[in-house]
Amino acid sequence: MAIKHLAAMMWGFLPNGVKNLEAAERFWNGYKDEKGKWNTGFITLNAMGEELFEKRLYQDAALNRRCIVFVDGFYEWHHFFPIGRKGQRLKTPTKYPHHIFLKDNPLPFFMMAGIWNLWKHEEVNNETGEIETIITPTFAVVTTKANALMANTIACIAQTFVAIFAIAATAAATHIILCSVGENRKLFGYTITVHKLAIK
Repeated sequence: MAIKHLAAMMWGFLPNGVKNLEAAERFWNGYKDEKGKWNTGFITLNAMGEELFEKRLYQDAALNRRCIVFVDGFYEWHHFFPIGRKGQRLKTPTKYPHHIFLKDNPLPFFMMAGIWNLWKHEEVNNETGEIETIITPTFAVVTTKANALMANTIACIAQTFVAIFAIAATAAATHIILCSVGENRKLFGYTITVHKLAIK
């Protein structure tokens, strides 16, 4: 039987090959190598369910480290391209956040599928100057193709839709994460609130 418990994790799946926080920024945002070639970054906040077993980055986690993410809602961004003074459509969009949540939900949360990894990295201790090995739990929300409601009603603002699980699905998970959008914790440009709860 899988062991289930609540855990606080960092949003943004990271493999152990990423050496430190600086390398994590490069991994996510991309970088230029010594020859000036641009290496595209990997956005690992979400993992597409259709590719979980095809991408080496997620394969092992999909098989062995699944989780349930408890949230009170999430945001999708509508990109609107305004018309300029000369009547041309501008290239830079204006972004409008849309808060997505379950209507008439009797619970203060709903559940999303996720995968996680214990990211092992080395960081310099600012006080001692010594290199320390740190283990940071990281996770990604599993997504799938948008359903009719998300694709049509909200005018295609969501190209993918989070995989929402029923309560029975917790049997397939080893960890439970609680998080909501807020202002309490900023993680690499994404601000979320992580709630720690203890259960017996």
